[in-house]
Amino acid sequence: MSYNTDGLNSVSIDISSAAQAHATVTTFFDHVEVYQHASPGVRINFYFDKYDLKDGIITGTAKRATFETDPLTINVSSGKVAGSVHAVLNSINQPVKIENTITGDIPLTTFEKYNALLAQDNQSVAGIAYLMIFQRGNLTSTGAANVTMTVPQSWVTLHGGKDAVRITRISDETGKTELLKTTYIGPDSGGNMVFRGDSPHGTSVFGLVTAKATAVEKQAHPNETYIPASKPAMITNVGMFSWLLTILMDNPVLNVIPIAVLIAAIYFGWWKRRL
Repeated sequence: MSYNTDGLNSVSIDISSAAQAHATVTTFFDHVEVYQHASPGVRINFYFDKYDLKDGIITGTAKRATFETDPLTINVSSGKVAGSVHAVLNSINQPVKIENTITGDIPLTTFEKYNALLAQDNQSVAGIAYLMIFQRGNLTSTGAANVTMTVPQSWVTLHGGKDAVRITRISDETGKTELLKTTYIGPDSGGNMVFRGDSPHGTSVFGLVTAKATAVEKQAHPNETYIPASKPAMITNVGMFSWLLTILMDNPVLNVIPIAVLIAAIYFGWWKRRL
């Protein structure tokens, strides 16, 4: 199997050779799927306007290609976790090796990189659940990717809660550390929490961490668990209700009724002074 070795997105798949490599090739009207049975399995999809199948060989020019790994599940110190990767495929040369590894052993250098990254937002590491290391052979690079990482709810609760979770990426090429856009997907069938990280720079070493405010940030707001809302001057009733709306949007955990009562009291006090 080969893809884009000529820079023209050309695809060639030998179905017989794929079967000998314990891979299953399935054809659809608009794409071809190659599923490599392994632990975890890898599914590659080639999307076409048109392709040809002759003498057991599929050829054509793909519009795009993607691959995804089946979830790899393992027990680490934080509990039973799982991870998978979905990415744009740039090219394939034979042979190809894709391997995921999950580990709960966090090197000190990795911990320090995460701390330095979070410090830019006045945060520090509250906990690191695990690392998922994506290894590739004969894949010089991958396109944009997203990673799905699952962790027990008990671990998340113990280390700051859902909103504290961040997925990070350390490039295996440059060593650059970055925070990915992290989205909570919901619980899986076992009640564990599933998060997705969007990685525009492709695959590499991913980590699921939680962040907490640094000592400096806590000192600035010692009695507050949320970011204080800015309070513009209350000049008119429109201004007051805009202020209330800002508080509620920035701090949804606040109790609405006491705030509404407070605002009403301030408003009528202000109105009375005008008379």
